[in-house]
Amino acid sequence: SYIVVDESHRFRNEKTQSYELLKKICLGKKVILLSATPLNNRLDDLLAQIKLFQKGKASTIPGVSNLEAFFRQQAKALKDLNPADKDDRIQAERVAALVRDKVLKHVMIRRTRKEVSKYFTEDIIKNGLKFPDVETPTPLIYEFDDDLEAAFNQTIHLLKDLTYARYTPLLYLTAGASQIETLSQKNIRGFIKSLLVKRLESSFFAFGLTVERIIYSYEAFIEAFGKGKVYVGKQVDIGDILDSDDLEEMEEKLTLKGVEVYNADDFDEQFLPDLQKDLAAFQAIAAIWSKIEADPKYDAFLQNLVSNETLKGERVLIFTESRETGEYLYFRLQNTLPSVAMMFSSKNALHNGQTISPRDARNIIRRNFDPSHDDPGEDFRILITTDVLAEGMNLHRAGRIINYDLPWNPTRVIQRLGRINRVGTAHKKLYIFNFFPTAQADSHLGLQDNITKKITAFNSVLGNDNK
Repeated sequence: SYIVVDESHRFRNEKTQSYELLKKICLGKKVILLSATPLNNRLDDLLAQIKLFQKGKASTIPGVSNLEAFFRQQAKALKDLNPADKDDRIQAERVAALVRDKVLKHVMIRRTRKEVSKYFTEDIIKNGLKFPDVETPTPLIYEFDDDLEAAFNQTIHLLKDLTYARYTPLLYLTAGASQIETLSQKNIRGFIKSLLVKRLESSFFAFGLTVERIIYSYEAFIEAFGKGKVYVGKQVDIGDILDSDDLEEMEEKLTLKGVEVYNADDFDEQFLPDLQKDLAAFQAIAAIWSKIEADPKYDAFLQNLVSNETLKGERVLIFTESRETGEYLYFRLQNTLPSVAMMFSSKNALHNGQTISPRDARNIIRRNFDPSHDDPGEDFRILITTDVLAEGMNLHRAGRIINYDLPWNPTRVIQRLGRINRVGTAHKKLYIFNFFPTAQADSHLGLQDNITKKITAFNSVLGNDNK
């Protein structure tokens, strides 16, 4: 029998429970994996998927019986390469060519649009098909005034000095933590810091709500400590968290995935002072942003929606990683452009000023954004969504995308575009607009370099499909 797995890149992490369950289902069967983005972050993404139908140390691929050793060697060769450096780019191309020649040519059928246009020209003409052209993405820049600049710099300064003790309690155990626990706690500390800067880049509104939740969490944690108890969330896999469709869920997973109970005297004397110091810093951050009313990013967003010749009056997809940022954009647009927008996330949707279920919202979205729908609608033309709609739906009545913030996973950039870059679109040209973080934010996130590096790797290994 055959097992067909659509969107197989969702199973690129061998450490997840869903991967283990799928691997059991695939055992001893013929397996077909479908994905436009099988390589997301690292070569191990490919290895994990291949191991759904090949043994990691005893494969049937000619010349590469030990897949795990082969991929480990290539990952080592790619480590710390800089795509801006010519010699490093040459090295990356060598590795990519080796992966393609030794492994992928035996197990993968890859069809880029360039290849389809070249080798299936007759079929394309016969069926009246065409591919749209993707215009060079347009950056949308917004600037801080002096007050915002000062608030931002103060916030970054405070975030840099935090210990994040609330999220790393095992590092304070007097008995010490295991090597795995220590590494996991340090990863979570780095993740929380990046999450906060990223929330700040997404929207001041979402950042404020996150800080409020963290203050409440610290206060409850310190109160429990004073009563002699410490409640520690069980270890979570950062990869699982990053696959969440919005950042609120990520925050919840860090603190709510099971609980272990310790006594307060199990922790060293520095634990409580660090908790109190962090709480004071978060309270100071909340006070800083309570005085800020300006939002130059939203102002630039609205100005482009109503006056940019490419955007005004058109169907537009707006992607954000934060459900709360999406709700913020929706309610502000309602004041200026009533009834033109819908907001969609995995938890709820907003339409005509009402909260509706994701299921009902999907039907309305299909009517308005899927050109193959039997009963096309004109209910709204601006769809604000989290990355939950970056896969699995035809939305190509729209020909424009705005990335209000940039995703943790750079391959999502490709997946977002894939909603409108589809055969059957009436648009000859597609337009992408990217809000890039301010220079200050990106210096702490490295988003642009990260996305460039990973998409360069994707193109090197799998081939380039568009700009």
